[in-house]
Amino acid sequence: MLIVYAMIINAFVHLYYKPKYPTVSLTSVTVSSFTTSSKSSTISSDITLTVTLKNPNEDMDITYGGIDSHVLYHDDFIATNDYRSFVHNAGETISKVIRLVEEDGNVDAHTINAIDGDVANNHGVVKFEVKMEALLAFSKIHWIPELLAVSCPDVNIQFENGTTKGTMVGPAVTCSAF
Repeated sequence: MLIVYAMIINAFVHLYYKPKYPTVSLTSVTVSSFTTSSKSSTISSDITLTVTLKNPNEDMDITYGGIDSHVLYHDDFIATNDYRSFVHNAGETISKVIRLVEEDGNVDAHTINAIDGDVANNHGVVKFEVKMEALLAFSKIHWIPELLAVSCPDVNIQFENGTTKGTMVGPAVTCSAF
């Protein structure tokens, strides 16, 4: 019965304050190093993301309980990182730089061959996806944390000819938050 009361109170609080999730876009990606080994089925990478966050709430700060970031190729994790907690002021747009470093991450040999094939056949362009998760607390209702899941699909990285370095090509990627 206590759970039912908590759910009812939660619903009323959300109806009254109407907190909104931040909008998220991926404005740049830089790959400083990216090496694959089909022999050992590993990938090593050093990837830097620049993420722009806009808090649409004019009267509520958002506290992020850290951001778990992942770069994926299809469904395979290429690199991950846990970014520290921070406060996002009401109505503010901010950018965060997140560095993901992976040393000898185990990946299926098929995935490595597919990435190498994309580099060879698509003028060095490989399509990745960036996913992020964060536990949010809105300042006026901080006792009710919310899980934010973000997906940034179709992140095209152009690898320079014959190198392990690359950058995002095209405009900023608008991410879906849910």
